[in-house]
Amino acid sequence: MALWVEAETGIRPQEIQALKPSNLTQDEGHWVFKINDSYSELTKTLNGHLKARRKGKSCLTSPITQQLHDQLQVFKQKHAKFIKDKGLQTTSELYFLNLTDYPLARLGYPVTQRSMNDMLKEICRRIGVNNDDLPLSCYTLRTTCGTRLARLGDYSYACNRLGNSLAVYMRYYVKTFNTGYSGLMDRYF
Repeated sequence: MALWVEAETGIRPQEIQALKPSNLTQDEGHWVFKINDSYSELTKTLNGHLKARRKGKSCLTSPITQQLHDQLQVFKQKHAKFIKDKGLQTTSELYFLNLTDYPLARLGYPVTQRSMNDMLKEICRRIGVNNDDLPLSCYTLRTTCGTRLARLGDYSYACNRLGNSLAVYMRYYVKTFNTGYSGLMDRYF
C-alpha cells in the first residue's frame, strides 16, 4: 500500500512513513493527502515538518484514485484488526507501521525506507521490469509522478504538489523531449 500511495502521489518516503488516516482529505472533489510531517530514521522520531518547510506548514499531494482511496479504507480496518489480534498495543496512528518487528510496532515505528525499496525491487523483479541497472527506489516512483505532473503543463501546480521549489522541480523533473523545436516554433505562430 505504501508503494501504491507513492506511485500516485510522489510524496517522499519520509512523508509516507509519517502518513496517518487523518491526512486524507478532499480538495476540489478529489481525494488528496494534506501532509505536514515526515519521519527521521536517524532519530526515530517524527520531524514535525516537511523538508524545506517551516513547522506548521503543509502541502497537498497529487490526487489519488478512488480505487486507492477505497483500498486504504480496507487496509486501515485490516491493519487495526491485525494489531488487535497480535496484541500489539500501540498509540500510533500511522498507516504503515513496521509490522514485521512487533517490538518496533509497539513503539509506533513505521516501515523503513529500505523495506519499501526492497519491496519495490521485488515487485519489479516478479513482473519482469528491466531497469537496465539504473537505481530503483521509492524516489523512482517520485520522479515518475513528477514527470506525469510536468505533462500537465502547470509547473506551479506540479512543484507545489511535490513540495519542491520551482527551481528544484525544473532541475529534477522537467526533461526535454529531444524531438526538435520545429513543432514548438509552429505552435508559437
